[in-house]
Amino acid sequence: GAYAVVENCSFIKCSRMAIEVREGGDLLASNLVIHQCYQGIIAYGGARKITIDNCKIDNIEKEGILLDSCFTNAVADAQAPYCGPRGNEVSQRADEWGKTRRVQLIATISNCAISCCKNFAISADHGSSVQLHCCELKRNLPCSLIVKGKTNLCVSSSKFIFSGIRLKDNLFLQNECGIHVGYNYDGNVEIICNVFCGPSLFSVVQLPDDSNKNMKKIAELTGMWSKPAIFRDNIYFSSKDSDQLPSVDELALRIPGGPCVKPKTAARMKITEDLCRISWTDRSVFPWSSSSQFYYPIGNSVGFNLLDKFIHDSEDTLNIFFGACGDIRNLIATVAAIPDAVSKTCITLNDENLTMLARNVVLLYLSVNSSPDVVLAVWANHGLTEFQGEELFKALSILASSTEDWPEWLVVASGLSEGYSEYLIEIFQAWLGSKLSSTEILKKRHSFMGEEDLSAAIDISVAITGPYYRKDIEHYMNTGSLASTEKIPLVIANVTMMLAPTMQYAVYSTTSIFRVVEWPKSTKHSKGLNLGEAEKVISAALYPQIICSAKSLSDQRVNIRLVPGDIVSLLANESSELVAQNNIAFDFMDCTNVVDYVGLATIVQLCAPLLKKTSNSRLSFESMATFKNWKWAGKNDDGFLPHTLLELPLPCFEQMTGLRVVSTQIFFPKIRNNYIRLLWAPFDRTMYPHQSMEDLEKSVIEYGQKVLSASAIIRTLPMPTPLSVVHLICRSFPEKSVEILSNMMSKEDTSLFKMEVTMHAMIQLNKTPDLVVCTYVASCGFRAISAGTDPLVLVVSLLPLENEIIENPQRLISAFSWDVSMGVARFLFPQLLKETCRNWYITLGAFSSAGILAIGTSALFSSLPTTEAEKNTNIWRK
Repeated sequence: GAYAVVENCSFIKCSRMAIEVREGGDLLASNLVIHQCYQGIIAYGGARKITIDNCKIDNIEKEGILLDSCFTNAVADAQAPYCGPRGNEVSQRADEWGKTRRVQLIATISNCAISCCKNFAISADHGSSVQLHCCELKRNLPCSLIVKGKTNLCVSSSKFIFSGIRLKDNLFLQNECGIHVGYNYDGNVEIICNVFCGPSLFSVVQLPDDSNKNMKKIAELTGMWSKPAIFRDNIYFSSKDSDQLPSVDELALRIPGGPCVKPKTAARMKITEDLCRISWTDRSVFPWSSSSQFYYPIGNSVGFNLLDKFIHDSEDTLNIFFGACGDIRNLIATVAAIPDAVSKTCITLNDENLTMLARNVVLLYLSVNSSPDVVLAVWANHGLTEFQGEELFKALSILASSTEDWPEWLVVASGLSEGYSEYLIEIFQAWLGSKLSSTEILKKRHSFMGEEDLSAAIDISVAITGPYYRKDIEHYMNTGSLASTEKIPLVIANVTMMLAPTMQYAVYSTTSIFRVVEWPKSTKHSKGLNLGEAEKVISAALYPQIICSAKSLSDQRVNIRLVPGDIVSLLANESSELVAQNNIAFDFMDCTNVVDYVGLATIVQLCAPLLKKTSNSRLSFESMATFKNWKWAGKNDDGFLPHTLLELPLPCFEQMTGLRVVSTQIFFPKIRNNYIRLLWAPFDRTMYPHQSMEDLEKSVIEYGQKVLSASAIIRTLPMPTPLSVVHLICRSFPEKSVEILSNMMSKEDTSLFKMEVTMHAMIQLNKTPDLVVCTYVASCGFRAISAGTDPLVLVVSLLPLENEIIENPQRLISAFSWDVSMGVARFLFPQLLKETCRNWYITLGAFSSAGILAIGTSALFSSLPTTEAEKNTNIWRK
């Protein structure tokens, strides 16, 4: 790419663009006049960097400045066929050049005046990174600045002058405006110290816009979304006061330290861990949308003391694990029960959703530095009083500054990518930068759920608390607060209810705060209690736990260790940072209701190596969805465990894992939304009624055949995955694992996973053949709609597959990494076999009730890019 400097030039009446930058180009443009041209300065197709300073651009037919980087996500790719190709052959070739090299366009625009452009003064799209500083943008149609497509933008010390007039035939904008934030996904937009002159309603228009019904409907159908912009210290004038506007130089003096656009931090598990995934890969209908994944700031079960009847008999540190932890209900109930004799406790908190971990940190920080009523308000309420809001934002300002300011009782697992700490800070900063009022967040809350959801949520909690608390529950759903708001009004939004850093409102509509405690069984108040009685019950149960937790944290008897990530990958992979220092196992482990997603057997066998082999140790988890469906089918409680183990005899499973069931407890047995909690404990297998190896092998082969049967996967969910069977067998029969797996796959219906199962068994035995990592672009587009949340699978076939039910697949692959934004799968494959299968096809499919549905575009094996797999491909923990 060339580097060009263009200074002190005029471009008048150019029939096309004044300046074009593409294919690695780097431009410095200063002191230019661009007048009455078709386009001003355009940068696209792999342009790397442009700097524009002190330029005047006016009366342009199209864009004054067009900034078009090379990022596209799954929804953009799906729309591409309907938009048509860009321009001529040269433009199309440049676009392909930039996309192939994943070039990001970085643009700095300063001290420029841009006016009277007929198709945006500045358009920034497709992942550009843009800083706009000290510029004046005046009377441009349909707006002065449009940003979309995952673009990072910082606008500072600039003036936007617009009329707000009604526009004709414009799908996206109904009125001329200053800045339009289109569907920008998780791109960061900061608007700092600017002046807007015109109708204030149209200063900045952001999508989704509830007033634009057409665009709102399109967004709902396609999954497009946008992270709200962050505003700070902007000034607004009406059009009649245009002669009173401050200069851009005066605006620049108001910014301490100057503007800064922060790059998006990617925090996720390593791809190599996904390649050996023991759980099914599945994503919601629109995986590129943050709001397609519900955010559960409040859990759905009664707070549980994990220590049970624990007796401390050691001076060692007590190690406790909360996996997929959700909120802090189980944590504070457990900490409050730690005996005084325990001098040090390390609690590991895990959740795949970093927003959930960030919210828990906020609640624990407030428990130490504020009062229990503030903690409960931030935990439960959507709206906060002025004092509660001040306490919350005081905590956020400290947590958002740097990790050096974090309390000593809080650490992020040291071996993890530093990106996790940065990402947590980005979450705190996003909450800190929000200026939502309590009214605005309640509006989002009510628009997110329909009347049926509202009514159902109320009825569920009334069934648990009793009818006498209905007034409180209805009040909570309508006002977003447990407390009566008459005396002290709610004025500030509880921003921790927003999925950050994208700041989407994606909260499951629930009254589950009423399920945090067990309720009095008295029925004497049949006509209903006064408003506020429910809050008293919850406060009486939680305040002592909050106070006790605060003291333990401040005294540093308890420290909190954050380990973000997918719980199954962390439990399975020997190299993960789940286990505390010196490879110490856990005294107590809780995995909430993960079994509803990956199966009971999977969780037990993955936790078994990590649980201390002592009589005190316990593994706890719950089943909500699976147990509820079992009960709704009219089945009895005794049959639930055999059902979830696919009829694998419980004594056989216990002997293979070294854990046995010691307690089962059913909560809310008289209502439809009940659930079961199971406690497991280590035991001495030599003291257990002996199962012969022949019986164990026979039982596990029958179990594995059910798991490997594609028809069984279609019928019953959640199902263990083929690799979970490999894990169980390699752990229980290390010397005979390949032989047992071979016998297991003797049936035709179970041989579909033969290649994958055999390959991963060899990996675990350190007998790995030469492996490659294949990259497959699924290009499923809107066909992903048909997949819903069904498990995804890669299908190997002799012929390409259309969007159809697959009749005769040759092989299936269940374990692969899945880039949900780009629709790209990466999977392990034997090098030798790839050459043999070079004329076969790979296709993304999804298990559905009708069979395996092809949702991806078929690709020849010979066309797949490959890289050599790491020699020490992930070894599972055994």
